[in-house]
Amino acid sequence: MEYFVPAWHGQLIDWAFNVPRVEIYDAISNMKLLRKGGRKVGLVLTDYQPQYLTKLNQIAFYPDKLFSVFDYLQDINIHESQTVDYLDLNWPKNVRFDFTPFKIMASVDNKLYANIIFDFNGRILNVEYFGENGQIVKKLIFDTRGFISSVITGDEEIFYDPMGHWRFKHNTKTDQVKINQIFNFADKKEYDHLSELITEVLKKQFLSKVTNQDHLVVTLDDQAMVDLDAYKSYKTIFALNQYSPYTGDLSKIDNHYLVVDNRETALDIPPSVSYIVIPAFQAEFKLGHSQQLRKQIIGIFIEHTSYEDLKEMVFNLYPHLLKHAAKEEISFLYYDNKKENEIKQVLTELKESYPNEFELNRPKKDKAENQFEDEANLPNLIIKNHRLSSIADVLKILDKIRILINWNSKDPFIQTAAVSVGIPQLQNFRTLQLINHKNGLICGNMSELAAGASYYLDDLSNWNQALVFNVQLMNAYSAENMLKQWQTLLSDRQVL
Repeated sequence: MEYFVPAWHGQLIDWAFNVPRVEIYDAISNMKLLRKGGRKVGLVLTDYQPQYLTKLNQIAFYPDKLFSVFDYLQDINIHESQTVDYLDLNWPKNVRFDFTPFKIMASVDNKLYANIIFDFNGRILNVEYFGENGQIVKKLIFDTRGFISSVITGDEEIFYDPMGHWRFKHNTKTDQVKINQIFNFADKKEYDHLSELITEVLKKQFLSKVTNQDHLVVTLDDQAMVDLDAYKSYKTIFALNQYSPYTGDLSKIDNHYLVVDNRETALDIPPSVSYIVIPAFQAEFKLGHSQQLRKQIIGIFIEHTSYEDLKEMVFNLYPHLLKHAAKEEISFLYYDNKKENEIKQVLTELKESYPNEFELNRPKKDKAENQFEDEANLPNLIIKNHRLSSIADVLKILDKIRILINWNSKDPFIQTAAVSVGIPQLQNFRTLQLINHKNGLICGNMSELAAGASYYLDDLSNWNQALVFNVQLMNAYSAENMLKQWQTLLSDRQVL
C-alpha cells in the first residue's frame, strides 16, 4: 500500500467568496496516477477536515484506505452522508431568511443574526452567529456527513462526536487541549499543544500498523502538525508541493528520497539530498476545439497582473484588436472576482481615450434586420471575462481559446492545462511549459504582445507548429511517463 500524507489544511468556504486559485488537493494527482498503475493507495489526514468526504466527491476519487486523525478523535465511523435541514436548528420566532447562492442570511428585527453557508451539494458547511456589533460570536462547523462537528466560541473550539457528545476542547490562543473525562481515547487528559495529541494518535493508531511492504509519501510543509521525524523509521518518500511552503532544513530527511514537482525548486535543494522531479500535474491529450470557432479568442490570464500592467496590455493590444475586430475577441481569465472591476475601469479609460472609434460588446443583430446596417457601424470589440472556479471550468474555457497570454501570472496548473489543449502561450517569464519559438513566445515587453498574437493568429502554420510541439511536450507530463518515474522510485526504495 502506498500511503499519502498530504498538506490538507483549508476547509471549504462559501463558493461566492473570492478564491486565490483553483483548489487542487495535494497528492490527489499522484494517488490517481498510482491507482491507474495497479497500486493500492491510502490517504492519511492529520488536519481537521470535516468536509473531506465532499472534497473527495468533488474530484470523484476515493482511496483504497483512509485514516483521519480527527475521525478517530471524534469517534466517527460513518462514511455515508445524511442531510441536515437548517430549519432543524434553534431559531428565534421572528427570524427571517434571505436566500443567496450557497448562503442563507438569517435576520431578526432587521439585524443580521446568522449566515448559513452551503457546499455545492446543498449540505451545510457552517453557521455563523452575529452579535449586536456585527461581530461573529459563535460558529458551528458541520461535518458534511450530517452532524455538528465543532463549535467555536471566542478562543475555544469544542469537538463533538456524531451523537452530540463533546470529545475534547482546544484553546486556539494557548493551544492547550482538554479531553472529556468520560472518554479514554487518549493517553492524557490534558495536552499543552494540539500537535502532541495528533502525533500520539498518528503513531499509535496508524504508523504502528504500517508494514515493510508499505510506502509513506509525506508532503513537507510549514503548517504540518506532525514532525518529519515521526516518519523517518519507515519506508518514507518526502515531497515538496509548490503550493505548500516549506522553509525547514531538507537535510533532515537523511537518506530518504525527495519528490519535487518542478525544476525551479530543485535548484535550491542541498547536494546531499537525493531527489527526483515529478511534475504535479499530468498533461492529458484533450486538444481544444478553438479552430472550429468563427472567432479566434485571445485568452489573457490576469490573476497576478497589476492594474497598471492590465491597462498597458489592453492599450497595446487595442490597435491589433481594432484591426481584427471581425474575427478576434479577448477573454480575461482570473480567480479573484475583484479583477472584474479592474477590467471595467480599464475598458472605461480605453473608451475615453479613443472616443467614437469602436463599440464594445454590441449584441448580435437579428438576421431579419437590414443586412447593410452593419456596414455603417463602428468596429465591435468583443471583450469578455471569466472567473475560474474549478478544474473543469478551466478546461472548458481553454477548449475554446486560440492563444493564451500570461503576464506576471505564473500558474503551473494553467500553463500545463494550456499545453494539454495544444494552444501557444505568450508570457514575460520562463517556465518549463513554454519553449521559446516552439510552443509560444517569451515577450520582453508589452509592445511585443500584438506582434506575438499576429504571429499565431494570422499564420496557421505557426499555430500548427506550436500544436505539434505541445503534443511532444505532453509526453514529458504524460501519465505514462510520470507513472514510470514513480514505479522506479518505489521499487528502488531500500528497507530502512
